[in-house]
Amino acid sequence: MLKRIPIALLLLLISACASKPLLDLQGINRNVTPDDARTDIALHQNENVLWGGIIVASQNLEPGSKLEILAYPLASNLRPNTEQRAYSRFIADYDKYLETVDFAAGRLVTLTGTLIDLQAGKIGDMEYQYPHVNAHEIHLWPLSGEDNPSGSQFHFGFGVSIHN
Repeated sequence: MLKRIPIALLLLLISACASKPLLDLQGINRNVTPDDARTDIALHQNENVLWGGIIVASQNLEPGSKLEILAYPLASNLRPNTEQRAYSRFIADYDKYLETVDFAAGRLVTLTGTLIDLQAGKIGDMEYQYPHVNAHEIHLWPLSGEDNPSGSQFHFGFGVSIHN
């Protein structure tokens, strides 16, 4: 019995270090882009998508929040890769309140949601058809000064100190 306690403690410690996935990707079609949706909405309508990008504008409405996002391809960690060519813009509606100070223009987000339709709008004076997503989950990426690219919260190191 006593021999099992260290093993159980080790397993408990290891499981405590495991993190939950960033977003639930079950049932998501990762191949559909906002450009695909703008080209043929009928083909992709009601698809569950994984998109991300830079917030262009955010506003709170009744009963939730609305984000206008300039979409970018996602890196392997699901963060928008702004070093690649941008896709088109899209609109994401979220049924909960999002603090617009946090979800401000210039912030990076990744989300999952259902592609609903195209929504008419304008970019400046130009008419624009936005792919419209009903967002299920939204991940707001930390500001660049807060980044932790490995996602690890565990740090290990050695230090040397010399005293007179």
